[in-house]
Amino acid sequence: MKGKTPLMTAAEMKLAEASAIKELEIMPLVLIERAGLALYAALPEPGRVAIVCGQGNNGADGVCLARLLGEAGRSCTVFFVEEGRETPEMLHQKKRLFLSNYPEVCYVRGQQGTPEALFAYDVIVDALFGIGLNRPVQGAAKEYICAINACKGRGAFVLCVDIPSGVDGTSGEVLGTAVCATRTVTFSTKKTGLVFYPGRELCGELLTAPIGLPKQAGGGAWYTYEGAPEEFLPARPADSHKGTYGTVAVLAGSEEMPGAATLCTKAAYRSGAGIVRLFSEAEAVNTVRQTVPEVIAQTSPWKLPSPEFSGWIDAQLVSSHSLVAGPGLGRGAFAVTCLDAALRFSGPKVLDADALNELASRYLSKASSLSERLAILNRLLPANTVLTPHKKELSRLLGISVPEIAKRFMELISLLKEEISFVMVLKDACTAVVSSEGIYLNQSGNAGMATGGSGDVLAGIMGALLAVMPPKAAADAAVYLHGCLGDAAAKSGGSRSLMASDLLLELSRIFAS
Repeated sequence: MKGKTPLMTAAEMKLAEASAIKELEIMPLVLIERAGLALYAALPEPGRVAIVCGQGNNGADGVCLARLLGEAGRSCTVFFVEEGRETPEMLHQKKRLFLSNYPEVCYVRGQQGTPEALFAYDVIVDALFGIGLNRPVQGAAKEYICAINACKGRGAFVLCVDIPSGVDGTSGEVLGTAVCATRTVTFSTKKTGLVFYPGRELCGELLTAPIGLPKQAGGGAWYTYEGAPEEFLPARPADSHKGTYGTVAVLAGSEEMPGAATLCTKAAYRSGAGIVRLFSEAEAVNTVRQTVPEVIAQTSPWKLPSPEFSGWIDAQLVSSHSLVAGPGLGRGAFAVTCLDAALRFSGPKVLDADALNELASRYLSKASSLSERLAILNRLLPANTVLTPHKKELSRLLGISVPEIAKRFMELISLLKEEISFVMVLKDACTAVVSSEGIYLNQSGNAGMATGGSGDVLAGIMGALLAVMPPKAAADAAVYLHGCLGDAAAKSGGSRSLMASDLLLELSRIFAS
């Protein structure tokens, strides 16, 4: 994907900092000074400022900011929540601040103050904990975090240093309690914990400030994308024709769910496919033809199950450049037949919805371990295959409960990157696209997209892009575009009333703007 924005886990960021300090001889105090300057630039004017500091280098950044405010003649109060176990950098910053003796800077140390004292301030800087926090917040720090959030509820501006205190820098999970920011300034590189929920929601407006570390140092596996979707989609030359953009075969729909085939085929066309061919049951074909007259729709000439169908469908699919199987298939004979055909198809393919359910029940139900299941999937699926499970479908594929998946999500993502030979799109509030090439974390989209048919639209978009792009790039691009459509639809009519068909309307609009 063009325009990748690198991400780092907390451990990768720590490693990058340590490497820069050791190998490039970048002094930690230089990094803190640059962090302080970035915070100063992000601080709103005017208002009474309180800076709540912990004992580590996150607190040192806050103390540096206090000194810069004092130099500028702006008043502030520094709350030293706990003292006695400060890092050398924190001790150095405190010494410089105390020796400077700025009349504009006041100090509240340990037991001298109470969290309720923050209510007198208009701007509160959270410099309690950084990305190194790995335990639940307790004691005085917890009390101050609760007070900071209460102040925000009363209208105070809350600026967080690197990450809201209490948020896990890798997973975005809340460690007991966490600050809810108005704005967060993160340093050098965006952290994965600021992309995953709830960290993403708690950080407020997110600014990334360079502080002198080498670009992308220590990272590489994780990335995201921010920008206009058309920037990374294939160009359409003036002398092109429908064959240029490929034929997408769609195995979708059933008597009970013809709408899934409609959404999928229309999404494929709207995403630029040259030809879309639908193979479905007669009732679904008739429904789709009424709303997508452009589709080439066919039904099996044999009543299923039928051995003759296999040769017929293989011959029909041979000229296709990509395939989508699963939306609305149900769990009957037709779904089984379609999965078999999809597995025989050698071109790039998307397995979605009921194709995933059939895959899990037919091939994985007797596997005794996660490693055995992944080994079976690697044998069945070539590298140009994309699976698109939500958490319940992922549970069936991996043999792990949904609560366990939620608990181990970061661990599972990292494991899948190392173990699978295909591409997996883990659909969630923050969708992750995982393959051996890397891990894309999507930031587009909104809660309004949690509605029936949204995944069918995604499958159609992905099928169209798979016909003209490599599998991982196509999956990344489809997920990002799908989310952008949701954001555009929410802007047009609100997220609460959003329907999957609204995404199709935005497909034609988003590239016209």
